[in-house]
Amino acid sequence: MSHLSRKYTCPSEWTYQTLEAFNIHVLMVEPEDFFGQHYVAASVAAIPPLIFDIDNINEAVQRAPGDIIKYFDYLNLATTLPQESTVDCLVQETLRLLHFDAQRLLVVQHFRYPFEMCGKAVTTETDVALIHPSLLLLLIAVEDKPFTPLKYPEPQVIAEAIAAFQYNNERRRDMGLDPLSAWSVPCMTMRGATPTLYVVDVTDELSRAIIHGDYPETATTVRRCKGSWLKGSGDWVVTSGGIEKKGFRRAMFRDLDAFRLLARELRAPLHPIFAQEDNDEATHAAAPTGSQV
Repeated sequence: MSHLSRKYTCPSEWTYQTLEAFNIHVLMVEPEDFFGQHYVAASVAAIPPLIFDIDNINEAVQRAPGDIIKYFDYLNLATTLPQESTVDCLVQETLRLLHFDAQRLLVVQHFRYPFEMCGKAVTTETDVALIHPSLLLLLIAVEDKPFTPLKYPEPQVIAEAIAAFQYNNERRRDMGLDPLSAWSVPCMTMRGATPTLYVVDVTDELSRAIIHGDYPETATTVRRCKGSWLKGSGDWVVTSGGIEKKGFRRAMFRDLDAFRLLARELRAPLHPIFAQEDNDEATHAAAPTGSQV
């Protein structure tokens, strides 16, 4: 709303009123529409089958090899003691388990980068990030902080997505590339062991409005994915819980794999190197076994 006050607010303190002040709105989207073609292409075939058969850490210790036990240790820690550090570690290990870090990509914690709002330039920090060795920021994740009052993960992750747009454009300038006029930023929040996935369509108009503290005439719609495990039930008690629930785990991991494919598509405009890497991978995948490419 144009009459609302617009002043500098650090991303971790953004609220829904901040979103309204900059004409930003969140829209819940069905997974088929959110992921597009990647919803069909997603697969959990690369995940060890035991991940879906084991109920909890005690069963993992009895039945699973060390790497799976370690994952259930992180999962157990994040659900029994949901602090920032434990949830961040679970996010990091889950992204690695799903191979978000393929092609030299890095999953890191507490990545710091600049943010400019209302004439003030500061540094923000995302809980978990997917970055390229060129330091381009490809995906951000924010943990819900249940013990911190008045902290809202959804507005915070949107603020950090806008900061990521500003930061990546500065990186592009440093590389001799023109800044992008728009970029769709993949991001997620994690409450305990329950992920929520977003795409924030950041434009230069929105970024400039935030830098100068102006009201952008063009509305920004943030897409929030309705998890596949929520389909077919409106009962919150039935659908509450996250990766710790064996019945939800396969659908959640399939959504996360679709998100991995979507994030890979969305990174393409950031640098020509990504198109080259994808082309090289496709060439090697198509080559007959034993051939030299």
